[in-house]
Amino acid sequence: MCLKDTSTSTLCVPELLTNAQSSTTTISLNNIVALVTKLVSGQSTGIPSSAACTNCTKAAYTVLSQGLPEVARTAQSSFSSECGTSYIDGQMPSGIQETASNSSSTTSSSGAIALSVGSLNMGAAALVAVSAAFAIFA
Repeated sequence: MCLKDTSTSTLCVPELLTNAQSSTTTISLNNIVALVTKLVSGQSTGIPSSAACTNCTKAAYTVLSQGLPEVARTAQSSFSSECGTSYIDGQMPSGIQETASNSSSTTSSSGAIALSVGSLNMGAAALVAVSAAFAIFA
């Protein structure tokens, strides 16, 4: 899955990285590790809410909370206090669309949905990517 901000015609991950870099410092592996370490220890990441509380990060949080709720819960209070309670309401924000999905599903006569192994792998990869990007901005 890939999220796109339709108001800027920009994919969310590059938009998020650009916002973080503009707000803090050059994005590098070492800086990402430092940001995640601060996040895990409850310290401020230094990223202002204007860069962290965007429709893209809300959409990423929503996707994460649907796919990996236990991971989303770890950052829930931080996002709620920084961005407001509507940020974690589980609703996809307007202006964000899923631009790529490599999943396939079929509906059986019982109404159940069956997903292929490939779609589950793609979904897991997408959630890991979203959670990694999300962790940077929490």
